[in-house]
Amino acid sequence: MSIGVISALIAMPFTLISFMAMTLSFNLDSVSTYYKITLFYNLIYIVPLIYITLKVLNKTKISQIKNWLQKNKQIMRLTYGIISVSLSWILFLSIKGTIDLG
Repeated sequence: MSIGVISALIAMPFTLISFMAMTLSFNLDSVSTYYKITLFYNLIYIVPLIYITLKVLNKTKISQIKNWLQKNKQIMRLTYGIISVSLSWILFLSIKGTIDLG
């Protein structure tokens, strides 16, 4: 458990940089817009980490996790790709002023 906490503390600055850059690029004229973006970030990046941590705490065997990863690798990559491209387009269109996130 302590290794997970230490690695999370070390990795947090690197994962938050992209989130901070994204939120700073928006014209955040209201606090509710900031909270919407933060909630979206948590759903995409933090919830899967919590799920993995809970699986490890429930003493799920590493071999079961590896088998699940091997079986679902293509779906996970496709999902990640779709989310990444979608977020890129949303960011691009919001910077150009085509869509308003506020």
